[in-house]
This record gives sequence, C-alpha cells and structure tokens, in this order.
Amino acid sequence: MTTPPAPCVPNPSGLSALRDAAGFYSQLSGVLAGFAFAGLVALIAARIGARSSYGDLAVAYRPTVSAFVCLVAASMSFALAAGDPTSLGRASSLETAAGLGFAAAVLTLLYSLLVLLHAVERDVPDETGQTRSAFSLLQRAFVILVCPLTVLVFSAGMHDHIRLRTGTTTGLQGLDVASLAAVGAVLVVGLLARRFATRMRERRPAAPDRLPALAMAMALVAVGVSTVVVIAADPCRPSPDLLPATELALVAIFAAAAAVTAARLD
Repeated sequence: MTTPPAPCVPNPSGLSALRDAAGFYSQLSGVLAGFAFAGLVALIAARIGARSSYGDLAVAYRPTVSAFVCLVAASMSFALAAGDPTSLGRASSLETAAGLGFAAAVLTLLYSLLVLLHAVERDVPDETGQTRSAFSLLQRAFVILVCPLTVLVFSAGMHDHIRLRTGTTTGLQGLDVASLAAVGAVLVVGLLARRFATRMRERRPAAPDRLPALAMAMALVAVGVSTVVVIAADPCRPSPDLLPATELALVAIFAAAAAVTAARLD
C-alpha cells in the first residue's frame, strides 16, 4: 500500500530543489550556447580566410547553428521552470519538458563537434593521424556512451515526476521500467550501428543535415510545452503520465537517430 501524495503547498519563495536545479541548467545551457557560437564564428572565419575553398567544412554549419538554437531554447525552458513561483507539482512537469530540449541540445552540440572533426580531416588530412584518432574516439564515445547516457539523465528527471505522482520513493514504477527499457534500446541501437556502420555507408551515405532540423524542432516544442504548462497546468498536481512518457519516447528516438547518423560518418 503506497503512501498518498503530500498535500499541495505553495512555494512563493521559489527555493525548491527542482527550481534551483532548473536555474543551474539554464546557466549551463547559456554557457554551452557560447561555445556553440564560438564554433560558428570559427567556421565563418575559416570560410572567409585565404584557404576558404574547402567544401566539406561547410557541412558543419548546420549542426553548429542547430546546437546554438537548441541551447538558447533549452535555456529559455529552464528559465521558465526556475521562474515559476508555485509548488512542486507544476515544477516537475516543467523539469521534464525542459529536459526534452536540453537532451536535444547536448546531443546536437557534441554531434556538431563530431561533424566538424570529420570535415576538417576530409578537407585538410592530418599526416600524423591525430585528427582521425580524435574523431574515432569521439565517434565511439558518442554512439555507445553519450546517446544512452542522455536518455538515462532525462530518466532521472522523470523520477521526480513519478515520486510526486505516486507519493513514494521506493520500488520501480511503470515509467521507471519504460526509462530503463529506453536506455537499453538506445544502447543496443548504438552497438548495432557501430557493428554495421560500413554496410550502412555503402547503402546510403550519412545525411548530417536531417538530425539538426529534428533537434531544433524538439527544442522549440520543449519551449512551447513549458509555456503551456506555466499558463494552463495545475500548480498543485503533476501532469498525467502520458506527457513525460511521450517526452521520453522523443528523447529515445532522437538519441537512437543521433547514434545511427554519427556511426555512418566515415
């Protein structure tokens, strides 16, 4: 028999742990956006320089721009969560909504770095092999570790929602099982993508421009959902399980797509 949820207590001081964490995430998103902007400036400088005839380097534009947009959107989502002076019910819904955009932003930022290293190696081959080695290391880490870990981190945010919905911190709930299954599925997809990367490249080359478009769509959806939650959601009750479950599915699908796309880079 589970303990009933605690009664809703307004939090006008805005000092809840969830809201503090949202503020820190908002700052982190802003800092990472600065790195993405610096990378964009470096790309532009390379293109207008004396040796600006490189064609592959231009492929890195779209992922870098997408990462910048996603990080700005994620910062806005977490700012909405940090600035909501209500009880924890609505804060948990804002946490998962903002986590959707943040997951897309982080994966896109690392993917843009991967694409940039790939483009530099193709345009200006490194005779020492260090650039290729760095690319291979980052590619393996991104496909096998970063993508499933991103889903796992998002699942940790979902646990706050589960705790507030059920009033208990013990035992695996339905969303917990779904989260673990999503992490495992993304890991399996990454391992299979690494295993059959060569065969996938032969059938169809990687399309680095599709993933950034999907990431921007997810980040903007996260901002929209956060805004709707602030305006219309009950401050005393978390959202229905369908909302975080849908967000979990989107994060898992995007992480799997990122793993497959990154593995197909040669």
